[in-house]
Amino acid sequence: MIVDSRYEVLSFPPIINSTLTELSEETKNIFIEITGTDLDSMNKTLNILTTAFSDMGGKVERVEVRYDGKTMETPNYDVRSWRIRSNYVNEVLGLNLEIEKIVKALKTMRHDVEVMDETLIVHPPPYRADIMHPIDLVEDVAIGLRYSTLKPKQPETLTYGRLHPDTILEEIIREVMIGLGYTEVMNFTLTNEREEYEKMGVDPHPHVKILNPVSAEYTILRTWILPSLMKNLSYNRRSLYPQRIFEIGDVIHPAEDVSEKAIRRLKLGAVSSHKDSSYSEIKSVMEEILRNLMIDGYELKPYDLMPFIAGRAAEIFWMGRSLGFMGEIHPEILTKWGLTMPTAALEIDLTIIQEIKLEQKN
Repeated sequence: MIVDSRYEVLSFPPIINSTLTELSEETKNIFIEITGTDLDSMNKTLNILTTAFSDMGGKVERVEVRYDGKTMETPNYDVRSWRIRSNYVNEVLGLNLEIEKIVKALKTMRHDVEVMDETLIVHPPPYRADIMHPIDLVEDVAIGLRYSTLKPKQPETLTYGRLHPDTILEEIIREVMIGLGYTEVMNFTLTNEREEYEKMGVDPHPHVKILNPVSAEYTILRTWILPSLMKNLSYNRRSLYPQRIFEIGDVIHPAEDVSEKAIRRLKLGAVSSHKDSSYSEIKSVMEEILRNLMIDGYELKPYDLMPFIAGRAAEIFWMGRSLGFMGEIHPEILTKWGLTMPTAALEIDLTIIQEIKLEQKN
């Protein structure tokens, strides 16, 4: 709560302001109070507001703020200066501008500019909180010159674009799944250990952790698709059945042998939830997918691990490599997600399919 020297309430941030500080057409003096968790962002916000009032004819006065043992005056119009070289501007814009023309363009955008040989020292106005990189100043040069003065240039090389192999694969599978009556969903790659492992009845395995998660809901990167789909079913458990959904999305696995320390894999996940859901149903979906991908000679082996019912699940192998698994979800897992309908599911690693097809092609 913020009070004045007479202990009258001015504001109860971030809930409501006091009627004592209510504005009207007769208001002449305005006290601007900003609360937040980041001092730099608060100062920038204050600068934008006060310069806007100043531009409308108002007079801005500073206030002394004592906080955390420190004293400061706000608003503080001291902003960061930037150094850019004229050849950098010309290189980015593809022009050959004289330094005087660059200075004129920047001043048109209300920057103060000092020239030191071929280097420009640019002082942005205090309300330009969007200047975060030298490229932003290059953009201002282009705006100051007017985009219409920039002449289009024919590329020196002729290239033809094409769809990424992953995109082609996704489109084939998407058409198949929609034709089978499934609805596509899109989930976050971020998840948490409880949903990824505990609610699926499996032991934790290596995964990428978020260093400073902002929420307990998003602490790791997912390593498989099915938990996300089970969460979708859980959210919609009071909706009409049957519910058939699928997702084609990324999963992330730790990998010490690459510079990023993690690798991305593309996977397909699908679930079918209704009173007659069974292994036979999800197996027919798998067969249709592989048929459309022109994959034959695959093998099915028993998969007696959670989250499936033992004896009602299988692992899919092709060319000696595991493509994924499918089966009926165990009742214990359904209970953890608050589901009452029988549910069958599958997950296929599309990246492995791409790798095998590439090996065959070569």
